[in-house]
Amino acid sequence: MPPHLGPICVVGAGIIGASAALHLIESGARDVIVIDAGEPLAGTTPAGAGFVARFGADHNRRLGSCTIPLQEYGLEFYRGLHESGADLEFASNGNVVLACTPTMLDTLADGIMGHPHVGAGTRVLDADGVTEVMCGAVDPAAVAGGIYMPEAIQLTTGLAQQEIITRL
Repeated sequence: MPPHLGPICVVGAGIIGASAALHLIESGARDVIVIDAGEPLAGTTPAGAGFVARFGADHNRRLGSCTIPLQEYGLEFYRGLHESGADLEFASNGNVVLACTPTMLDTLADGIMGHPHVGAGTRVLDADGVTEVMCGAVDPAAVAGGIYMPEAIQLTTGLAQQEIITRL
């Protein structure tokens, strides 16, 4: 990290702000201050679903492939926290992106399955396949199918935020 002339102030102690501060410190910054309008965990972070996957909800349609390395890093980062013993309620259970119509399933399949960085084991599911992978939690009559991404993880965002804050 290049030298700087003064302290670095990170505005927001949610998971993004706390993570930014941690990464600044790990990159060599020595004077990092985090400020927030409220108490830790008082914002939107605890409401997050905690899904982390190579392909976001819109399969990188808006931001393009440049987001893939960041999402892969996120997978690595949270796996690393988990493997270090952090209690994140971590689950390496994959992720299913559901499609309610055949047209949406085709759109998802084109965007994810046709991508050069598609993860190993990623596959298109029909409605019955979705029900099977989701252990019966999804009625096959309610969906056209989905895309299963086995490398995806889930964690409790509030616990991840707390862990990151303790490492600052």
